[in-house]
Amino acid sequence: MALKKKARMENALPESRYADGTIEKVFPSGNKVRFYPFEIKSADIPEHVRQSKFNPRRYEDLKLPAVQDILPSIQEAKRNTYHVYVIGTQDTFKVVVGLRRVFAVKQLPDAVLIGYRAAHLEEVDEQYLAQFSDVYVAPSFVDLGLTIRAEREFSTMTARQLGEVFGVSKDTANMAQRVAKLPKSILNIFPAYQYITFRFVKALSSLAVSEQQYQDVIESVKRHFADEMLSYMHNDVQKNYAKLSKNIENFILNELKPKTPKPENHWQARFKVKGVSTSLDTKGNLTLKFDSMVSDNTIEKVAELLHKEIN
Repeated sequence: MALKKKARMENALPESRYADGTIEKVFPSGNKVRFYPFEIKSADIPEHVRQSKFNPRRYEDLKLPAVQDILPSIQEAKRNTYHVYVIGTQDTFKVVVGLRRVFAVKQLPDAVLIGYRAAHLEEVDEQYLAQFSDVYVAPSFVDLGLTIRAEREFSTMTARQLGEVFGVSKDTANMAQRVAKLPKSILNIFPAYQYITFRFVKALSSLAVSEQQYQDVIESVKRHFADEMLSYMHNDVQKNYAKLSKNIENFILNELKPKTPKPENHWQARFKVKGVSTSLDTKGNLTLKFDSMVSDNTIEKVAELLHKEIN
């Protein structure tokens, strides 16, 4: 699926900048919030990053393919180009905007995370701010689905309500609700959630699959795509992860879809004619094949036999 691009948050809200480096943003609620600049060395970023419940991206599930579009520029500059936004203190904070940037900086030992921190945000403002998170590539419907599962208050909402909270369409929210019912393990074998398609989730969620079947197909994927999966760890920015994900999707569906047994071909015994063969497809449709040297008389004989069988 195409990766959704969004406008840059830093230009979306009215703001005032002050000599001490702080900025004051005016939210649609009318609240004015002061943000303070901060820097954190990569090594000081905690292993377990707290995140806003309104940011549907799942930090704990990010892999290198999910940040391959921003990692090179951060590596070159040794810092993120666009600021992250957090709430709390510099030692204890939760990320509202910029989870991908936090993850990317964390991968680079000599990099620095730059951002703005607010001591407190009203929930309505936190929700608004989170809708602009990781703006270059918007959080996927899979991220949203896992957020629905993780946050109890979202799991009871309708698709329409979810759409209003997260700024997505009803169809996207519906698909996210399907994701919430799938085993997380089947989603984690992909390079990044952003490459998983509606088509795959729709097809997979319509199948009756046991826990053991999921486990078996996951192991099969790991064996079949072992070499490609190694590139996740080596930051192969040239890798076509969208194509790889599509191949993984097709492999999984092919393994899990019920196999339709080919019907027994009872026609072969009835058409014991030299130069003529019969075959049936999975739906039972008959195909007759004639050798190039078959005579007209033989063809007429087959036609008579076929007419007799049908009638």
